[in-house]
Amino acid sequence: MIRTFTLALLLTAHLGAAAGPLDAARAEPNLEKRSEKALQAAQKTLDSLRRTGDLSDRAAVQAALTDVRAGVELCVDSLEESGKNPRRSPKYFKRAEISLRKLNRQLEDLRVALSADDRAPAATLLAYTVQVQEELLLGIFTKRK
Repeated sequence: MIRTFTLALLLTAHLGAAAGPLDAARAEPNLEKRSEKALQAAQKTLDSLRRTGDLSDRAAVQAALTDVRAGVELCVDSLEESGKNPRRSPKYFKRAEISLRKLNRQLEDLRVALSADDRAPAATLLAYTVQVQEELLLGIFTKRK
């Protein structure tokens, strides 16, 4: 019995360590903290892609860009689900905007570093993240009607 329990515990710990950073963000019950963790996961994915330096592997670049987009989408969804007004409670909305600004700069650098044939997915993701950043700013600085 103890042996089975220990084996199950080790297997669970191993699978938890192998799970991606976005899975850890999805597990966060606090929606505002989930939005922060989702952007941190997107940032980690982009950092690992830039660190490896192998931008010629289209599949790896596309997978990383997909993960970054999923992190940004999780952030936006979490902030919307929180039900808070960004004008009255701007803390996490502003943090998300600042993180997106940093992410946008790094995506632009990545887009420039990619070959001309591989730039389209990065440019599409960059356009999306810029739009999300602008929407966050509008939510913080404009009154609702």
